[in-house]
Amino acid sequence: MALANEMTLPPRSIQEYVPGKQLTLAHRISKPDRMIYKKLGLTDEFTEAIGIITITPAESAIIAADICTKAARVKLGFVDRFSGAVVFVGEIGAVDSALAAVIDRFNDMNYTTLLYPFICEWKYRLFPIYELHYSKHHEDLMMPEADNKKTRKIILMGRSECGKTTLLQAIHKEELRYHKTQEIIHYDDAIDTPGEYIDQSGLWRACITAACDADIIVLAHDAGNTMGRLPVAFNMTFAKPTIGVVTKIDGKTEEEIEVARNFLKLSGARKIVETSAYTGQGIEELVELIQNIDLTDY
Repeated sequence: MALANEMTLPPRSIQEYVPGKQLTLAHRISKPDRMIYKKLGLTDEFTEAIGIITITPAESAIIAADICTKAARVKLGFVDRFSGAVVFVGEIGAVDSALAAVIDRFNDMNYTTLLYPFICEWKYRLFPIYELHYSKHHEDLMMPEADNKKTRKIILMGRSECGKTTLLQAIHKEELRYHKTQEIIHYDDAIDTPGEYIDQSGLWRACITAACDADIIVLAHDAGNTMGRLPVAFNMTFAKPTIGVVTKIDGKTEEEIEVARNFLKLSGARKIVETSAYTGQGIEELVELIQNIDLTDY
């Protein structure tokens, strides 16, 4: 017994994979040492440069590999569709062209591609567009006056029939009418998701991926409903501010509204607004919060 008490358990680490549309790394290694080639298993491919890309969802690596080989005279070292890694080799100019083509294409596909230009000494001469894209985005995040000039995009998540679509109609000042959302719908300032994507845990991935195109996460729970569907600490999945919205508060008691608030707090909502799409209560407060919330406060 004494021996058991003295045993020290090794630290446990948990690696969590969160899928999302993101180009994490696009880098060129110039004139690498031959040992690097050897360690990568590229013993027959001694060239001027090595290009490295990591991307999620991991299957996107197949697309990146195809773009690389069609954009420049490079040769693939390996493509891992499980980790999202792509390694290719070629002359410095060819590797640069391949990386630029990948960044450009995935940026068009609404992937997060906020990377510094991979050639620091040439960044203004060869790739000014990526420097501009990086700087402009970070001005929008860090400077409120610049941020207010762009339309912020929210994504609505919540169980089926909790009033997400009706809430969106109220925000847009449209006629309120019932509409069953059966697919992810994109608007200029919002993304509406089916309730089944929250009801079924196997579909949470779809919400997580769709959220990559949004600036703010909006989690909804209807007052009077005592079944919580939103995952606990769901906000930790996103590097974005999370707002909680209690819907359908008209005709509900304080106790029913408080139950909904508690569900939203458990899911990680840091600011909570109580709303009714039919009476208009809380709608203006919600719109103002969306327009002024700090996008770096998550």
